[in-house]
Parts: sequence; C-alpha cells; structure tokens
Amino acid sequence: MPHTFTVQISDADYKALCYVTDNPNQYCDDKVTEFIEQMVETVAQQLIREEFSKPGTRSIPATRDGVIEAATLKTAAQHMAEETARMERMIVDPDDIDDDTDGTLASSMYIPE
Repeated sequence: MPHTFTVQISDADYKALCYVTDNPNQYCDDKVTEFIEQMVETVAQQLIREEFSKPGTRSIPATRDGVIEAATLKTAAQHMAEETARMERMIVDPDDIDDDTDGTLASSMYIPE
C-alpha cells in the first residue's frame, strides 16, 4: 500500500531549493526515495545477519523487500520505550544488563516457517 507524505517549507527554503534544481518536487521525491532505499538496504542486511546467526536451517526471502515484509519489526517508539526501561533497570541495579526486555528471547526479525 503506497503512503503519501506532505512537506511544508518556508518561502526562503523553496527559493533555495529552486536555486539547486529546476524541479523542486521531483528533487524532494528523489532525495526521500534515495534515503528510504538506503534504509531498506541497511535494515535488510541487519535482519539477514540476525537470521544467519541463529542455529538451524531456515528459509529467508530472496529480496530485500521480502525480508522486511516477512520480519516482525519493532517501531522506533517501541525501541525507545525498551531502551528507557533498560536504563531505568540499570539505575536500580547496575549489574542488570539483560537485553531481553520483553521476555521472549526473540530477535527483531521473525520469519514464519
């Protein structure tokens, strides 16, 4: 499902953007697309490394998009909440270094078999 984002910039920002490109809309679209493609590559590589580090044989999707679509990924807000909880536990007990905050012993990727 495609998602649409709208960005609002000031007149000065638009003027500066027009200085570097004759098509500001396409320029912004291209830059965001490029950034997302880099993120997809980074996340997919990390997920594949996590899967290969686990014992046993498994099936991993053949494409980056397939890897990400098959994964159960936590949102940035969930990561932040877990990190905050971990830091709060460490304030109470500095020796508490358990990274398994949800108690599942699961990685950030889950590919059903």
